[in-house]
Amino acid sequence: MLINKESILDKGKLLLPGHVEIELPDNIEEVKQRRELLLKKYYEILGAFPKKGKLQIKELYRRRFSEHTEIKLTYQVEPNDIVYAYLLVPRNGNPPFPGIVAHHQCFIDCDLGKEAVVGKVTDRPDQVYGLELVKKGFVVLAPDSKNCGERFIDGLREEGDAVHTEEWKNKHCWNDLLRLNTKHFYAKHTYDSIAAIDCLVSFKDLVIPDKIGMIGHSLGAGTTFWTAALDERVKVAVTSCHYLGGMDSRGWASLYPQKPDVKNIWFHELLELIAPRALFATRGEKEGFQGGFQTREQDLAVQQWAFNYGKYICKLNGVDENSIQTRIFDGVHEFPKEIRQESYDFIKNYI
Repeated sequence: MLINKESILDKGKLLLPGHVEIELPDNIEEVKQRRELLLKKYYEILGAFPKKGKLQIKELYRRRFSEHTEIKLTYQVEPNDIVYAYLLVPRNGNPPFPGIVAHHQCFIDCDLGKEAVVGKVTDRPDQVYGLELVKKGFVVLAPDSKNCGERFIDGLREEGDAVHTEEWKNKHCWNDLLRLNTKHFYAKHTYDSIAAIDCLVSFKDLVIPDKIGMIGHSLGAGTTFWTAALDERVKVAVTSCHYLGGMDSRGWASLYPQKPDVKNIWFHELLELIAPRALFATRGEKEGFQGGFQTREQDLAVQQWAFNYGKYICKLNGVDENSIQTRIFDGVHEFPKEIRQESYDFIKNYI
């Protein structure tokens, strides 16, 4: 398995930009040293997180279904910033159970939020992973992301339906920085995602605190990816259709940004922060390629190289390199049933 920079070639040309430096650790001590440096760089890019406060969890109601109990609740991530969420608890088996934070997608579905994840939206059948996972014996927390669901911005959908201009894109739910109390889009989403783990593990009678996973599609996949790189409580992560890659100080970035003058943390470095914990990343081959390269083939080649780098880190840690996996399927921006089932089997193997 070749993972040096020279192994990523297309017709003899290096695919990675010249300013991307690859530093291969040789042993576990170097892996540990690099982790500290990468975390420092990551936090510098994200900026300061809001100060943690009390979650103030409040139950709104609960409903019993044949296989699970649905608890509607709220918790506070910042003063005057309340998250609405569903907690799904299996009715079969004996608690405590492994726990999953299930993040929803976004884009045109800003106002739906968590509802799709728990099976309340009939036209999003590929988004029901929260409901499917509780039936497989996991306690599932499905929260609304900032500016989505019951945290939605009034009138945003109407703006988007009227005209997709650059001005509107800057107001979009996933990129409306004016309403985020952080300098970086994903800093807020990551902070809220860490708070979701805090909320989930607070149910000590229901959840095994050292068996926590995270899953998401699209926006939810991005949130899962960034959180898993930062919070080691996430033992296994599943990301569906999010290979946006590295991050820079201006916001999220493409797989390997072409701007050498901007501070970056590269895609393979984030995979290095996740390893040796488990990651299953899926993507439709026919969805738009996002790496900043000229062809889909180049894009996929660099992605595969980055995952090989993650496998190399697993090997140095003495862990099965298959704990880092990527699955490219014949499809578009979706989470098909057979891929979801494969991801659930992966979670069970590694949680």
